[in-house]
Amino acid sequence: MITDSNNSATNVLIDLLGMDKVNAFSKHIGLQDTILRRHMLDYESARQGRENRTLVFAALATAPSDAQCIAFLQSLSPHVISLL
Repeated sequence: MITDSNNSATNVLIDLLGMDKVNAFSKHIGLQDTILRRHMLDYESARQGRENRTLVFAALATAPSDAQCIAFLQSLSPHVISLL
């Protein structure tokens, strides 16, 4: 049984890492048109015009390897790695 949605897990990671670091990672792996502006399911922020944005084709073309993801997470915090 699923007790937490992907949106909830995503929001936990956003809180742990911070939006700036998530956006920096997106740029680092070549997702120039991807930007995180709010938490998932934050409808109030969405009503205020703060929308997250990405281009699917860009995401598919620049998907990071597992090693790139691990290296990035290791650079952020040992605490984050322990949670994974």
